[in-house]
Amino acid sequence: MPDQQPRRSLERSVHRSALALAWVVALSIPLAYCFVAYRDLADSLDFKARVKASTLSKLITSNPDTWMFAENRVQGLISREPIPLTNEQVEVRYQDQSLVALAGDSPPQPVLQRAYPLHDGGDVVGQIMLSGSMRPLLWYTLGSVLPRVDLSSQATHGQSSS
Repeated sequence: MPDQQPRRSLERSVHRSALALAWVVALSIPLAYCFVAYRDLADSLDFKARVKASTLSKLITSNPDTWMFAENRVQGLISREPIPLTNEQVEVRYQDQSLVALAGDSPPQPVLQRAYPLHDGGDVVGQIMLSGSMRPLLWYTLGSVLPRVDLSSQATHGQSSS
């Protein structure tokens, strides 16, 4: 009988360690996905901002004094060329931060923004900002975490009652 107490204590410690490890594994997979998806969204917005800034730079170079007044031309460039908008919003701002053009629908919160400067030669004359919603990413992460938490809590309650 005296040997039973250390054995139960050891079993309890092993059981708790196994449950802690199960929780870590169950939560780390969705959180790792969230991290990778966030980085992909940020990279995608950054790439689109760079491409659109490059396209706008051609217009700025050809009309350095009046490009900010060519709203229709800027609007067409940021909404369609060379990459069309998909659930994103683009803002073009002059160097004093006044709005030159806005395209796309305002994405639902929470929003991730990426900005890229607009150049005329070597001078910064404005900025382009792309905004994309992080809501789908967060919903998917939450949707994949909740079942794992539920299963882990069922396993915890199921083991502790026996």
